[in-house]
Amino acid sequence: MLPANKGKSEWLRSGLFHDYAAVANALAPDLDAQWLRFFSSQDKGDRPMPLMSSVHPDLKDLVTTTVTQQAYANSVYPASVSKVGNVVNDIRIEINAIRAGDNPPDADLLKQLYYINKSRKWLSSEGLPAEHAAWLEDRFWHHCRRRCIPEFRENVICLDQRNCKVQQAGTSREFETWLRVSHRGKGVSMPVETNSYADRHDGKTKGLYRIRFNQHKHRLEVDFIKAINYGDSVDAYTKACDALDKTVALDFGLRNVFVSDSGNRYGVDLIDYMVKLDKRIQHIQTQCQKRKFRLSRSKRYRDMIHRMRTTIDRSINEALNAVVKTERPSMIVVERLNFMHPDLSRRMNRLIRNCGRAAVERKLNALEQEFGIEHIEVNAAYSSQTCSQCGYVDLKNRGTRDTFKCRWCAHTDCADTNAASNILTRRSWPKWWL
Repeated sequence: MLPANKGKSEWLRSGLFHDYAAVANALAPDLDAQWLRFFSSQDKGDRPMPLMSSVHPDLKDLVTTTVTQQAYANSVYPASVSKVGNVVNDIRIEINAIRAGDNPPDADLLKQLYYINKSRKWLSSEGLPAEHAAWLEDRFWHHCRRRCIPEFRENVICLDQRNCKVQQAGTSREFETWLRVSHRGKGVSMPVETNSYADRHDGKTKGLYRIRFNQHKHRLEVDFIKAINYGDSVDAYTKACDALDKTVALDFGLRNVFVSDSGNRYGVDLIDYMVKLDKRIQHIQTQCQKRKFRLSRSKRYRDMIHRMRTTIDRSINEALNAVVKTERPSMIVVERLNFMHPDLSRRMNRLIRNCGRAAVERKLNALEQEFGIEHIEVNAAYSSQTCSQCGYVDLKNRGTRDTFKCRWCAHTDCADTNAASNILTRRSWPKWWL
């Protein structure tokens, strides 16, 4: 975080941020056209490269060569590669639908379609029947137009050591670390508040920096890329857990963020807070509809959504940290999140489902990287209606939201604990069922 004064922030936003966004938006159409030439010719010389070898004279007049190369390598090229990958995934889904249809083509033709799609040869599909080649080309153009490269705005820039350096304090006693940013022959130094999470991990700081303007808190924020070796922490945790070799299943909810199969509850009660937040969001939505004002342009709405996402993200991180500290698992089994709470609106349920799924996935990946804890995702269908003892499925097994009583074997348990036990059992099911 950069607690810079207003003058320095405005200098960055009106100068470096503006120039970076301008050159990125100028480079994006040319790179898109270069990809199309490569798909048509399949000539390696036409394939776009991750780094820009030379800068067009018109761009030199727009901004400096250094910023142009940084914008291309750190923003425009990754966005274009992501777009191509999305097109591949979209077409593969359509091929899967054809394969599962009533009259699927033969296996050899399907294999050829998958290969051409994976090889990005949509516009030069040699050896393919004319009908399927035309279909493949049509699908490519459809998804290519739908998946456009995003517009680069004046709020995020990615820099390297050529115009961004970390320096130790000279005469200042308030801040130990300062960031020196230079542009067009001028520069400013801004103090940096360090992050306790990053400081407690030993590693080497790379010469790449991501600076963005946080519009919610109206401040500049900087990310340092740090190479961390987790080998020691993974070995230490693995040795401590070898004797246990414990697998923990977790059921997600808002009354308790996670409930394990052993009955332990983790996380604070979020439902009351989410209900209040949902009412505020619905009120804002109603006011915007009356005034015919686009909801996404409402600052109050964006602030509410940001607050909701931050709360869910923090609660999930704290709950999973508590799971690791208490249970010491070697593997975590979670349900494929399909959240739905009757006290919340459809919009709020969708936001929580999408935000919660992303937050859980990020944290589980971080735990696997830091401690070597594996995780697996299973199908959550009927987990709350299935008896964990006899396997009997009945909607009436769950008499209330908190209690479970099997109508076949009379087994009684907490509803969330019973669901977590079913999630643990499904870990050994075949992959095609999950």
